Amino acid sequence: MASQTSPLLNTSTAKTTTSPTPPTPFAKTALTILGTTRVIFGTACLIAPVWTLGLLGIPIAPAAALFPRAFGVRDIVMGELLLSADTSSDKEDGNNNNNPAAAGDRGRREVRRLLYGGMAADVVDIVVVGLALEAGHVGWAGFGSVVGAAVISIVLAVESLIGYTK
Repeated sequence: MASQTSPLLNTSTAKTTTSPTPPTPFAKTALTILGTTRVIFGTACLIAPVWTLGLLGIPIAPAAALFPRAFGVRDIVMGELLLSADTSSDKEDGNNNNNPAAAGDRGRREVRRLLYGGMAADVVDIVVVGLALEAGHVGWAGFGSVVGAAVISIVLAVESLIGYTK
């Protein structure tokens, strides 16, 4: 039997159910900017792919407009998911238990997964445009614009990750 001096459960290893600290204001702003720019760029690629890529210095034939539309849809979906991610900590945890800590952590995991996925897509974009530059299909202006946009997206994602991890 356990006495007052030797409990059955060691309290030092028991999990606490404290709510996570709220994300930093800059992390929230970075997340909003990242989601909004993904939706805007994706919509532009979906509606006017030849014009949008022309602004970036990447000339494409109208017959090849299917591909920028495809990654435009990707960016719209990723941006919308970032903007609509539930980051609040006052929801139920899904098991009909009112556990704000579990709900807040689940929302943060959702945001982190979206940010990691976006960074992976940005790295793939950099590799693809680098291969296109090497093959002579894209000039330095197109390469620079895609790499610049991807790097800015990665920096915003890292800043959001830092703010949503604390």
